[in-house]
Amino acid sequence: MISALKLVRDLDPRVPIVAGNVVAAAGVRDLIEAGADIVKVGVGPGAMCTTRMMTGVGRPQFSAVLECAAEARKYGKHVWADGGVRHPATWPWHSPPARPT
Repeated sequence: MISALKLVRDLDPRVPIVAGNVVAAAGVRDLIEAGADIVKVGVGPGAMCTTRMMTGVGRPQFSAVLECAAEARKYGKHVWADGGVRHPATWPWHSPPARPT
């Protein structure tokens, strides 16, 4: 993914690139440094997604978006939440939501 992203970015630096999916700051950093303008966030949160049920892999969407958006903001970039925050299990009960800026 990183190699392909760098290749596409080198073809035309003006074309916006969306890449993903990640759920942590390190993934955001890797994709942005490779050339992504927008990073898709989410593994398993979508209504039709069976990733969590079939593999046991995923992360609550709300906390993933908070962490990833904070990292993207450092680079002046954006995230795209891929999947919704619809059920109690998607909310991080351990931390309050960030205030809008």
